[in-house]
Amino acid sequence: MEPMTLRELLGETFKFIKKHFVALTLITFALAGPYYLFDLIGSAFATQSDLTKTIITSFTDYFTGKTGKLSFEFHWSLQQCLFFFLSSLCYIFLTPMASASIVALLKKDEENQTVTAQSAMTFAFSRYWPLIGSNVVYAFIFYGLLVLAGLLIFWVSLAVGPITFILFLVVAAFLIFLDTRWSFFAPAVLFGEAVPGLKKSWQLTKDHFWRLFLWFIVLNIIATIIESILNILFGLLFEAELVREALKDIIALFVHFIPNVSIAFMYFDLLARNGEAVN
Repeated sequence: MEPMTLRELLGETFKFIKKHFVALTLITFALAGPYYLFDLIGSAFATQSDLTKTIITSFTDYFTGKTGKLSFEFHWSLQQCLFFFLSSLCYIFLTPMASASIVALLKKDEENQTVTAQSAMTFAFSRYWPLIGSNVVYAFIFYGLLVLAGLLIFWVSLAVGPITFILFLVVAAFLIFLDTRWSFFAPAVLFGEAVPGLKKSWQLTKDHFWRLFLWFIVLNIIATIIESILNILFGLLFEAELVREALKDIIALFVHFIPNVSIAFMYFDLLARNGEAVN
């Protein structure tokens, strides 16, 4: 693959989605679908004191002066706990393989091999444990830094309130920088790099940060616009909340084709720019 401009990458992304729509659908629904399914079933048992809603409401009331303390009391039913656990397992041990399978699908297409969902998933699962291990390592590092950053900002807000916003911007910029530079660890591991692949991703993205950052912004804007339009449209057509939630999850699965395929193309583009070839 030759290096491409961002415009060419976007065009190739949609061309690939059109060409392999059925294979992408099978991969996504087989590997990411169970997470959304269990999450949807769990939401069907949701109580009015849902954890996320309770936390958001508590923070809103606290900072608007409606209450003098933060309160995170919530109650989950046994069914909610069960399906939350199942969806979490799927998210950790199955969902990452969807992105890896899409990268494998693109590799086979570039090499003019027989392209099927089954062959792509078989290739990805041949590196299953290295990929899952890499995702776990990345999650511990990145979200560990996120928690530490949150605690730092909270402590500074208590001690020196006026500089909190500036500190927040600095921390956010640092985390965005890290996330962008480490974005390609999974494809690197898929093609034989040592776990967790962060070093390889760091090397590939050297001197390409702003280009990647701009590309991720464009992708998120496109995906958000498409998802929002479809959600609004189906929201007007269907009144049942559970039906709307199901359609929202299905839309999310299809819309996620765009960033997943684009990241695959960007990985091969970075290899070409660094004069490397895929093993």
